[in-house]
Amino acid sequence: MNMELLKFIAEPVRKNVRKGDKVLILSDFKTEKEIQDALVAAVIFQEAVPVLMIIPPVKVFGNEPPEMVAKAAKESDLVIIACSTAMGHTNAIRGNRYLTMSGVTVKSLTTGAATADYNEVYRLTREIADIVTTGSIVHVTTEKGTDITLSVEGRKATPLASVVDEDGQGKAAFPDGEVAIAPVEGTANGVIVVDGSIHHFGLVKEDVRLIVKEGRVVQIDGGKTAKDFYQFVKENGDENSFNIAEFALGTNYAASITANTQDAKKTIGTVHFALGDNITLGGHTYSKIHMDMVVSNCTVSIDGKLILKDNRFIHKSP
Repeated sequence: MNMELLKFIAEPVRKNVRKGDKVLILSDFKTEKEIQDALVAAVIFQEAVPVLMIIPPVKVFGNEPPEMVAKAAKESDLVIIACSTAMGHTNAIRGNRYLTMSGVTVKSLTTGAATADYNEVYRLTREIADIVTTGSIVHVTTEKGTDITLSVEGRKATPLASVVDEDGQGKAAFPDGEVAIAPVEGTANGVIVVDGSIHHFGLVKEDVRLIVKEGRVVQIDGGKTAKDFYQFVKENGDENSFNIAEFALGTNYAASITANTQDAKKTIGTVHFALGDNITLGGHTYSKIHMDMVVSNCTVSIDGKLILKDNRFIHKSP
C-alpha cells in the first residue's frame, strides 16, 4: 500500500463517508490500481462498505457509462468516481451524492492541489460562491483577448471544496477548489481565448479563440488544436454541444495549470468555461458531452464590482 497516497486520499473520504455507508467506487482500466486500492482501504477505515466497479473508459467527458452503473449508484449512499474521464455530468450519476476524482494520477493526488489546506479552500470557496449567487452580470477579460459577458441571475453557484454539502447539490471533487455556475441560457456574448488546458487535449500550445453569440459558440479560430477541438466536439457531441454550459472560478492556492484539466481549473486566477451539458449545475440544457476549457490570468467583475485580478481575489462577502 502506498501510504503517502493513502494519506491524501483519506482526507476527502473522511469528510464525506459516514459509518455504515454503502460506497460505490467507480473506476476504469486507465486509472492506476494503487488509487483504487487506496480508496477501498480509506472507505474501510471509515467503517463503511466499499464496492469497487471497474469499467472500460468512456470516450468523452459526459458520455454515459454502462447501464449497470446507474443501478449501482442508486443503491449507494455515496459514489466515488475515480475514472479517466468525468462522470458527474451524466444521467447515471446525476441525483446521487458523489465525489469525483476524474483523471487523477498518483502524482496529482500527492502534489499540487491535493496538498492544500482544505479548511482554507472551503472557506474561500464558500465566500466566492455567495458573491456569484447574489450577482447578475459577469464580465471576464484577459490581456490575450477574452472579453465576455453573461448572466447568472437566478442561478445558484456550486461551491466545490472536497465536501459533499447537501446545500451544494450533493457533489464535490478531489483535488478541488472551484465555484461553478450555469449561465442563463442565451446570455453569453463575446470572445473566449483559451490558453490553459482543455479536456482531452491537455495544455494548449496555441491559443484557441471562441466567438460566442447568444449563449453558443459560433466560431472557433486558432491553429491545429482549435481545428481538432472543433472537430472533436462536432463528431462526439449533439445539437447542444456548443452551448456555454458553465462559468467557474478556481479557488485552490496550491493548484497550478498543468495538462490535467481537472487540476488546472482549480488554480486561483483562472476561469473555466464548459461546452455542452449544464443540467448538473442547475441549468436546462442537456448534452451528451461536457468539455472544460481553462483561461488563465483573468479579470472578473460581477455587476461592475471587481472580484478577481492579478491572480488574487478582491471581494467582500454580500
